[in-house]
Amino acid sequence: MLHLSGRFASQFGVTAGLLLLAFMTMTACADARRPLRVGLNANTQAQGSRAGVEQDRARQAGVRWLREDFEWDVVQPRRGRWEWSRYDTVVAGAAEREMFVLPLLSGSASWAAPAWNVLPPDRGEYAEYVARVVRRYGRGGTFWRTRPHLAAYAPKYFEIWNEPYLELFSSDRVDPSRYARLVKAAVAAGRAANPRAKFLIEADTYYTAGPGDYRNWIHDMYRAVPDLNRWFDGVAVHPYSSERAPDFYTPRRPTRWQFRRIEEERAAFVSHGASDKRFWITEIGWATCTGTSDCVSESAQAANIARV
Repeated sequence: MLHLSGRFASQFGVTAGLLLLAFMTMTACADARRPLRVGLNANTQAQGSRAGVEQDRARQAGVRWLREDFEWDVVQPRRGRWEWSRYDTVVAGAAEREMFVLPLLSGSASWAAPAWNVLPPDRGEYAEYVARVVRRYGRGGTFWRTRPHLAAYAPKYFEIWNEPYLELFSSDRVDPSRYARLVKAAVAAGRAANPRAKFLIEADTYYTAGPGDYRNWIHDMYRAVPDLNRWFDGVAVHPYSSERAPDFYTPRRPTRWQFRRIEEERAAFVSHGASDKRFWITEIGWATCTGTSDCVSESAQAANIARV
């Protein structure tokens, strides 16, 4: 499955957030006949009492998928205590509006790491959090036993962390080996808790280990966990291209700010025997801001999304 998004997509009736369009992978002719799916990185869970209002706006715009942060600190504010009220409301609200949720399992609990954007030192604690979430909200999960009329909208896929290849989300150290081991621990626990759950691993072409020191994120994950293919069901990518159109591509290094680097990412996974893994574009977009070289007009934004 392939997911796409675009920032500030007012032409779709959405004034903020990331537009997410979902296609099946282009490698299978049969899948290409399936209908376009539209979703939003609205993160309505952070809107408090306005979550329902934001979900209504998304649904009116034709959205069928919501990518939502499932904040570990909210779900488990301290060891041994689990709080579900926020996400019960968000997940039920989305289902009642006939929308699917893609949970993003990202951000360390305050008691589990020095900061929210530090990968948890104890993989087992994060794995337990993942297991609890998928046991409750995944297909056949406990949340749906009293809501069988909504169970068709139960999440099937869960995304493990957000952009761990960037310092913003791995502030103490960007380390593909540490992330790969976290994925393995989390997915093993998640599948044990709910065998129907599937998981997305995050990837990009490279990461920086120091000034001018660019290293291959994907190859280094496999170096740390050689059987990595066992521990994910799809690949989540964010092929932003700044102000450039998606067709723009020059094979210079690095190609981080070019959309077509997804071809390089795909080739890297295939080289490790992962040709059967689907790619999900869970973030993509062009900002209709003003005053910087990264900004585009709304017409250019719409054209770029259509080209993608």
